[in-house]
Amino acid sequence: MRATQLVQVFAEVLGVTVEVRDEGGLIRLMVADDGIGGADPHAPGLRALSDRVAVVGGRLSVTSSPLNGTRVTAEIPLTRQALGE
Repeated sequence: MRATQLVQVFAEVLGVTVEVRDEGGLIRLMVADDGIGGADPHAPGLRALSDRVAVVGGRLSVTSSPLNGTRVTAEIPLTRQALGE
């Protein structure tokens, strides 16, 4: 997944957590790290990821503060569009 690639390149992390949950018609995918934080959701990599999620009707949120790591969460509805049908 692109979010884990971005972590490797920018975050200077010791650990990464990846969670995937089926929440009744919605898939929630979360990638969190314990890195340096300060991620800019408008930077090219995260913007491209947000655009990809939006194409299938989902949304991406980024929570990041200096020295507290970053959490990227994608919420994707299980629709025919998201499933490529």
